[in-house]
Amino acid sequence: MAHRVAVRYPVDGKTETGVFVWRRETNQKLVQAFGGRLFPGVHQGARFLVEENENGISMDVKSANGKTDVSFSASYGPAWQPTSGFKNLDEASEFFQHGDCGFSCSRNGDSVEGMQLKILQWSPQPLKVGPINSAFFSDLDRFPPGSVEFDCGLIMRTVPHEWHEIREVPDLEAVSNFA
Repeated sequence: MAHRVAVRYPVDGKTETGVFVWRRETNQKLVQAFGGRLFPGVHQGARFLVEENENGISMDVKSANGKTDVSFSASYGPAWQPTSGFKNLDEASEFFQHGDCGFSCSRNGDSVEGMQLKILQWSPQPLKVGPINSAFFSDLDRFPPGSVEFDCGLIMRTVPHEWHEIREVPDLEAVSNFA
């Protein structure tokens, strides 16, 4: 699970789009141990309870310190419902497809590491998300009232993909100014 926000960042005088990942959680011990060491991205431990059936999916994630707990339930929707950010599924899909470059702080916090997620078959489906609770995005010290709003849910399954390290990353100050 990744807690991320869309960002714009400078590259060779142009503005690129991507995501800044504040935190990642996983239940995989090897990923926790080697993230930020053998490959970019520090991962914290969490417990995941996922239930899925033909009607939808629910997820309950419990982080070690409770600061990034998430729970939600969603049903599979046959049709897109317009949101404040996107008029249609194609518009939402294009926005998220451009967020393939992700940056996060290194293990020691003095630099930014980057990974590109290359999706080989892009096919998001809409989700009708019911009640959602996110301790991270509900933190009023991080996000003042009214500054964060859930917009839409999308899901992709069995996604052929590749991970690529981004060796030339923007400096931390440039990313934080855009975040």
